[in-house]
Amino acid sequence: MIIPLATYNYHHFISEHSVKINECLVLFEGQITNRESLKKRLEFEGDEAVLIERAYKKWGATFVNQLEGSFFITLLDAAKKTVLVYRDRFGILPCYYHRTDHFFACSTQLKQLLELPSISPKLNQLAVGDYLSYGFVHAPQTLVQGIAQLLPGHYLRLTDDEVTVQPYWSATDQYDYTIDERTEEQQAFHINRISEELPPIQIAAEAGAFNCSSSELLNAIPSIDHPTAHSLGYFAALNQHTTNTTDLGSVIGHSVLWGEGALYETLESFQDHRWLLSYPKSLRKLISKLLKIPHKSALEATYQQLIIQDYYDLDYLYPTYKRLYPIAPLQKSIGNTLVDTAKQIAQASVVFQTPGFVYPYLAKVGLMELQTTVANSQLSSIYQASKVVGKKVRFPFLDQKLQRYLLHLPDKQKVNLRPQYKLEVDAEVSAHLLVNTLEESTKVNLFHKFQQRPFVKGQLKEDLQQNFNRLTLAKRTQLQESILLLELWLTENKVDE
Repeated sequence: MIIPLATYNYHHFISEHSVKINECLVLFEGQITNRESLKKRLEFEGDEAVLIERAYKKWGATFVNQLEGSFFITLLDAAKKTVLVYRDRFGILPCYYHRTDHFFACSTQLKQLLELPSISPKLNQLAVGDYLSYGFVHAPQTLVQGIAQLLPGHYLRLTDDEVTVQPYWSATDQYDYTIDERTEEQQAFHINRISEELPPIQIAAEAGAFNCSSSELLNAIPSIDHPTAHSLGYFAALNQHTTNTTDLGSVIGHSVLWGEGALYETLESFQDHRWLLSYPKSLRKLISKLLKIPHKSALEATYQQLIIQDYYDLDYLYPTYKRLYPIAPLQKSIGNTLVDTAKQIAQASVVFQTPGFVYPYLAKVGLMELQTTVANSQLSSIYQASKVVGKKVRFPFLDQKLQRYLLHLPDKQKVNLRPQYKLEVDAEVSAHLLVNTLEESTKVNLFHKFQQRPFVKGQLKEDLQQNFNRLTLAKRTQLQESILLLELWLTENKVDE
């Protein structure tokens, strides 16, 4: 699914799946959920490619605002010498692209771009810092120099003169004033009404405790497009799913919308204890021993880091909670100016808000999850797993109407209504498959190989030699899993420094 434009010759458009309609070439992957209503508005019969061409002719480059669903769209207008590339609002489908002065290519699969002759796979060390911090890389970065990701809810415009990337939609811009002053009964009525509009779908557990052998895991690595903490778990889950149907539903987004789980409970509790900020950090540690903060014992060292934050806003608490490895030693080791992307996202979207657009706290944490873990790790992993095993996966809880409503639901009402909408799943995503399954000698060799990489030095190298003993058990294991997967992926794709 590659669309190269040699020397920006807009009549030399290479793709196996593109469709020529009048003066436009259209490449579409995904699903448009409001297709029937659009066909009535545009007064035509045809497939998605025709729909996109008609919508483009009627509404111009911003036609995507009229679409609902999950999609990757590339449209070439030969007459205007313009290429437009769109990624859906939540980032359900990935979008990678590569550009030089005389060449452009994009795809939902990074591996396809790695096959291009103009790409010499070099490691993007800034992205490695992001990867070691969180277990995945935030868009627009990728692990390979010269290849970028289009952010969810964004589109790219390419002309002879320039290339621009800009948003067409943001979850934080969708404030719903109609929700104010409603009772819980009224809220439940409206939630049910929105849910009834969603197509019925079988919800499948994404992963469970699978008996994967070491060889099976190693054989799966070549199919991984861009390594994340969820890559192998989703691949194993869909590959071993026993349901005959090829159309499955994912639970991704449910906990985000309802603010449910350890992340939400812990950070909300810190908000309730903002009075701690008036005490010196040393005294806070003593006082905190008496506090009833959820999951305190499970958080281990992370809890101590949370207690001594300068502020209890999300740009301090969220990265600390989610970060696997500290930024400072990575900064010294890699030697580049690393950006704490999660903190940057928090400051840009949910911390400093325009008066009148203040979200409930649980919704703020949910928005952070949507823009970080969901978009950059979970969705990309399950999309690729679904492609490999030949199963279509839909995401009923990533509906923009449902998201717009539930992310404005007051926290108290959300907590009270949550039991009515609790989702029972058979199993959770299997994590740490490599750490738990690979033979010890294989793991030692992979860690040693990673340790020899030029950017691994200083505190990072020392921590690696000591198996990251100063981290919590959960973060230590996840970081080890990420390093094993990264080293295998870099070797498989011949990505070097």
